[in-house]
Amino acid sequence: MASFPHLIDVGVMGRCVHGESGLCAKAGIGCYQSGMSQREPDMRPEDFETILRECRGRCYQIALGGRGDPNQHESFEDLLRMCREYGIVPNFTTSGYGLTAPVAEICKRCCGAVAVSWYRNAYTTQAIELLLNAGVKTNVHYVLGNNSIDEAIARLRLNSFPKGINAVIFLLHKPVDREPGKMS
Repeated sequence: MASFPHLIDVGVMGRCVHGESGLCAKAGIGCYQSGMSQREPDMRPEDFETILRECRGRCYQIALGGRGDPNQHESFEDLLRMCREYGIVPNFTTSGYGLTAPVAEICKRCCGAVAVSWYRNAYTTQAIELLLNAGVKTNVHYVLGNNSIDEAIARLRLNSFPKGINAVIFLLHKPVDREPGKMS
């Protein structure tokens, strides 16, 4: 019998408020989840709890994901609380769009870490500041592509990523967008 993974990624989001707003495209980042156009219901808390029940004692971290920012899920706090009740540490990545101080406080109580995708916008840096001020272990996810590599190199040379973050994680650009007929 194969061992159980220590970390699983659970797609709790069916829609992306950030993508629907056009802000991903404006930042030059193509969506591999079709967040600009595809809209489905978010995962129900009962279904998420079924997954947690099956993972109890076998999996120790869950990355909340899906199409959109997990912190926009209507039952976000309940999802995080359930993870902790089942002895599983939740983590997630957000665009930072709509992240608030109360959500940052919830993250401090429940999450192992939160990653903020680097969108070069005020809401990105504001989200990082809110998380850091709440004492949340905060990473930056930075998508590398032809349109961002020079900035990444300059930021590394100048040490100009936000102070206090845990790490910068460089992600490779996915060359083909899932939006029909679009190339990134």
